Amino acid sequence: MSIDTKQFRASVVQPLFSRRKNRSSLSPDSDSGCQIAYPRVLIVEYRDDHYVDLRKLFESYGCQVSRAASSDVVSAEARIFSPDLILVCERMPGESGCLIACKLRFGRLKQPIWLYTATGQHGCTDWQEWSGINEVFFYAGRLGRLRELLQRQLKFRPLVGRPI
Repeated sequence: MSIDTKQFRASVVQPLFSRRKNRSSLSPDSDSGCQIAYPRVLIVEYRDDHYVDLRKLFESYGCQVSRAASSDVVSAEARIFSPDLILVCERMPGESGCLIACKLRFGRLKQPIWLYTATGQHGCTDWQEWSGINEVFFYAGRLGRLRELLQRQLKFRPLVGRPI
């Protein structure tokens, strides 16, 4: 018996986008706003405050969010959670975000990988193509700036041809 994964995903993801009550007209997932292409997001972040802030941002867009707090559990969490987007902190303890992205690509994961860095974009962009990173965000250590960059990027990622 074959399971139609598109139909299954549509039945699971649809309730996420149907929660419209108790939202203002300026909410990212309101009827006037866009729907994002990444309903399931894996955040690779070791700092609790950064993770909570990023989780709130993506949940405001109706996403399901999971976390990998250390580099040694990223691959397993990506396989179990099956995210549509992987957001990686460049300064993970133990391994850099670029190395984590390389390992995910070598593991044949095809999801988009976004990397954010506080220290400098040049080193990350040198690794970007080789390690399979789709976007690099330089936020200079200010969480508010990171939120702005991510919101801007999410506004340009409407659902195109994907069932919800």
